[in-house]
Amino acid sequence: MNTIYRIFWFAALSCMVLSCAGCGNGDDPGETAQSPEAAGGQPTLSLGTPNPYVKNLPQLERERIEEAKQLQQELRQLLATDLEKGEAFRLQVKEKARLWDEKISEYVGTNLVGQTIPLKPLEGRPYAFDDLTIAYYTGADKIPLNSLKTKTTATITQDLTGDSADVGDFILGRNFSIYVKAVDLDGNDIPDIKGVSLSSARGAELVEGRTFELYLNVGSRDVVRLDNFGGFVEITRDEYHAK
Repeated sequence: MNTIYRIFWFAALSCMVLSCAGCGNGDDPGETAQSPEAAGGQPTLSLGTPNPYVKNLPQLERERIEEAKQLQQELRQLLATDLEKGEAFRLQVKEKARLWDEKISEYVGTNLVGQTIPLKPLEGRPYAFDDLTIAYYTGADKIPLNSLKTKTTATITQDLTGDSADVGDFILGRNFSIYVKAVDLDGNDIPDIKGVSLSSARGAELVEGRTFELYLNVGSRDVVRLDNFGGFVEITRDEYHAK
């Protein structure tokens, strides 16, 4: 009886150990679970450390662009060797692009809309503005057209008189405009990422308290370089046009 008793408890203990080992498999932080989209044909996303302002958008855009390049290369090869298969594959490429648009648009809408981005003003300007706010991803039918859209409000802080050409470089023709450059988290320039935000000043009196809604678009080719993004700094029109 003692032998049977020992065998029974040994077997029971073995089952408990195996059961606990099985329960721990899904909790290993080093494992990456397959996303639900992987089986459904949508892009499989592998995200790294998020940026404070645009989070993982740069990584997503890189994956989108790299996959698009690969697919376009495959498409050209197919079209050169088998036109019928190539045309069928073209439809698959178009669908993958649509799925990427949908995935990134959903990511922006869920994680970024409403996020503020620092916008440092030039000193001595007769206006003030708020930090930029991510508004939405632009595009027809709510599908993005590879441009992250941000907005801010500028407020004139003193009455401005005279011809628009004499007011300052922030008035160009009939537009109120601010020029910006991107900087990293240490305040260093991110090369060649500049932008201009315009708002119509047609018929507007440039008096204290007058406000302008300003929008700034950041294209996907620039978004991919925003891993260490720290915000925007206002610059002059001459700086904007300088190489």
